[in-house]
Amino acid sequence: MKIKNILRLTILLAIFVIINCGSTQPQVKEEPKPEPETSTKSTTEFNVNDVNIKLAKLTLEGFAYKGTQIKNEIYGSWVKNSVPVLKELLQKLPPGYILQISGHTDAKGPEEPTGNKEGNIALSEKRAVFVYNALKKYGIDDPAIKYRGLGSAELKDSNNPNSSVNRRVTFEVISDQ
Repeated sequence: MKIKNILRLTILLAIFVIINCGSTQPQVKEEPKPEPETSTKSTTEFNVNDVNIKLAKLTLEGFAYKGTQIKNEIYGSWVKNSVPVLKELLQKLPPGYILQISGHTDAKGPEEPTGNKEGNIALSEKRAVFVYNALKKYGIDDPAIKYRGLGSAELKDSNNPNSSVNRRVTFEVISDQ
């Protein structure tokens, strides 16, 4: 008799467990939600390649040979067309990116200082600094702006390495890493 009672109790317990286990829904683990961006600058509308294509059109060409002087008409037109675009770009620039201002020279002269010649690297950096200071003058002073001199490393007209179109300043958005 004791065995029958133990068997009945076991069967009732099994039915109870089956009923209760079948009625509960399996628990789904929720994925953590991404943290909201703290920056006001949005990456959703920012494509680096598209921006750099646009920036290529803002190149400032025609610097004087071995100098940072540029004709007033060229400079005035560049300011009118470029400053608003650069200001807007910097407002949209997402964290982790910078606006790189690069100065360039033609292929005349040495890259490094030699004798009384300052070298193309130093001259190209002076051109980049000239544009950097011009942007500050027009109210664009952002820590995301950097400048550098490339000398004649990236000639625009390699068929004529001494062409004045090589004496220029260019802009590019790059990673700050």
